[in-house]
Amino acid sequence: MRPKKWNLTLILVLMLGAGVGYGFGPVAPNIVSLKIGKDKAMTRQTSSFGPQDTIYATSQIANVADQVNVKARLFVEDIPGIAPGPIKGLEVTVKITRSGQTDFNFCAPTTGWVNG
Repeated sequence: MRPKKWNLTLILVLMLGAGVGYGFGPVAPNIVSLKIGKDKAMTRQTSSFGPQDTIYATSQIANVADQVNVKARLFVEDIPGIAPGPIKGLEVTVKITRSGQTDFNFCAPTTGWVNG
């Protein structure tokens, strides 16, 4: 009966050791927060925009050890007659070398944003 307890304890210790060891490895850069609004200062955060509104976004990026590219894209989600997915030509890339804030903006086309 005693050897079974020892084996179970050893297995639990090995599992915990593997889990703890994994936590100390390198962590990939990630988005900590994302705000979208109608003004650069983000005083009016929103998820809906008028046809002539500029769309502003700011993100907080963490765990940046080397240079990384942070890319912002506009996507069609649910607009009748337009296929869902990224909108070609509406993409901005910012290169960062340390954790911090990235800012993006997208100006409305001269004809305005499509309803939806």
